[in-house]
Amino acid sequence: MMRAESGGKSAWRTFPSWVMVVGRLAVVRFMAERASSRSAEFHGTHAVLVPQPQAATAS
Repeated sequence: MMRAESGGKSAWRTFPSWVMVVGRLAVVRFMAERASSRSAEFHGTHAVLVPQPQAATAS
C-alpha cells in the first residue's frame, strides 16, 4: 500500500557528502560541485584506494 504523505527532507540535501576525484574526470568534479560535496583530488587510476590508502582515508 502506498501513502500520499511526504517523507520529509531529502537526506542527500541535508547530510554532508565526500567525493574522491581521481585524475581529470571533469564529470565527477562537476557533479561533486553540483551536490556541494567536499572533494579531494588524487592523481592515479580509478582504483586509488589500492596504491594510496593513507591519502584516500585522510581526506
